[in-house]
Parts: sequence; C-alpha cells; structure tokens
Amino acid sequence: MLGLMAPDSQPNPDRITTSPGTYVLVLTLGRSSRIKVGALGRRSFAAGVYLYVGSARGPGGLRARIAHHRRDPRSLHWHIDYLRRHARVTGVLLATGSKKRECDWARRLHGNDDLASAVAGFGASDCDCGTHLFFVAEAGGRLLERIGRHFHPVIVQSVCWSG
Repeated sequence: MLGLMAPDSQPNPDRITTSPGTYVLVLTLGRSSRIKVGALGRRSFAAGVYLYVGSARGPGGLRARIAHHRRDPRSLHWHIDYLRRHARVTGVLLATGSKKRECDWARRLHGNDDLASAVAGFGASDCDCGTHLFFVAEAGGRLLERIGRHFHPVIVQSVCWSG
C-alpha cells in the first residue's frame, strides 16, 4: 500500500519506523558538479533529481538510516555520503521487512524509461548490480507516487520534505 504525505508537509522523523527495510532516497542536486566518490573517483553529476536505493538493517532500522541521510555528512562511509555533501534529500519511499529487496529494486528502476543509470558501480560495491543511483529524466509532479508504483504492494510509507 502506498501512502503519500503532502510535499509541503514537515513530517516528524519519529514517525518513520525503526524496523529494518529497503528505501529509495530522493535527492536534488542544484547544479552540475564533479564529485569525488570514494574509490570510484571523480564523477560528473548533472543538476537534477536522483534516486538512490538502499537498505537499513542495523540498529534503529529505517528511522536511523534516513536520519543519517538527512544530516550533513561528517564522515564519508558510503558512496551516497559523497553525493549528499552536494545534494539535498527531498523524500524517501520505505518498505519494512527483513527480506533483502535492495538489488531487486535497483533492477526495477534500471528498467524504467523515466530514469537513467547515473554512475556505474555507485552503491553497488557489494553486489553485481550496475548501480543503485539513478537520474530522473522527468522529475515532474508526483514523482514518489510514480516511482512507488514499481514496488506496489510492498511500499508502506512515502515521505517528502520541503526546503
């Protein structure tokens, strides 16, 4: 079931579950940039909207992982931390459960006509996926709802942040 919150709402992060799960992080990069991404080296990123597929299996589950992604990155641990230094997190799709869905979701997004693989190997150093980062070619209205349809019925929550 896909539940959407209004894009201009300021949801309480405490409403995000502490269960483990899978997520699609929505990021907005304000200007084109060359960004060093750990061992991947310097990569070019066009201005626009990106989707990053990840999982949360550690302490605090989805709530802790999404809170990490919304803070300014102090230490650079994951590929996404390098991009987050330059981009703003604007939303997330979440699904709870211990089943590993991250690679399945990345493959589903890879087949989406509205998306392009952004950087080969991004977020995929521990799997054989081509990438876990996608550039949104058409970021128009209701992005989370459109993307969420690819994962129905497993999506349990969708959250948007403004500003």
